[in-house]
Amino acid sequence: MPTEYILELSAREDTIFLGHVLAKSLTDFPEVALLLFGDLGAGKTTLVRGFAAALPGGEQAEVASPSFNIYNLYPTSPEIAHVDLYRLEGMGLDDDLLDLLFSEHVIVIIEWAEHLTESATPADFISLTWSALQPKRTVCVHSRGETASKVLDCAMKDLDRFLK
Repeated sequence: MPTEYILELSAREDTIFLGHVLAKSLTDFPEVALLLFGDLGAGKTTLVRGFAAALPGGEQAEVASPSFNIYNLYPTSPEIAHVDLYRLEGMGLDDDLLDLLFSEHVIVIIEWAEHLTESATPADFISLTWSALQPKRTVCVHSRGETASKVLDCAMKDLDRFLK
């Protein structure tokens, strides 16, 4: 059953904290992908920085938007595949990228997930959609899949102060 929450983030630190909470919640569930939607500068890469920093090995991860190389792998445990589909709008994904998206050994985080086709979308995911309303940012957090819904509901216990 899908689950949906609306969060209101006031500062960059709130986005980092959201990344931390999601990382701790997803550590044991790498089959659940994170799909990120939002305009340039909305906070997607900042969330990934917080996510990576919360995992063992995160201090070695140099998190940056992988717009030009399509994806970065970070030396965390479990490993993070940070995918950016911005440049792939209207294009298909090659087999290596599809294999990565469906890997059960890495946590997959996809920026510009609106460029995914339905067949390339993981079965279980948590999506975050940013609306950049100044001075606060609204983030709609949605899950699809039984495992993703359970993970999100659990994570929300640490995020209730941001509920709108």
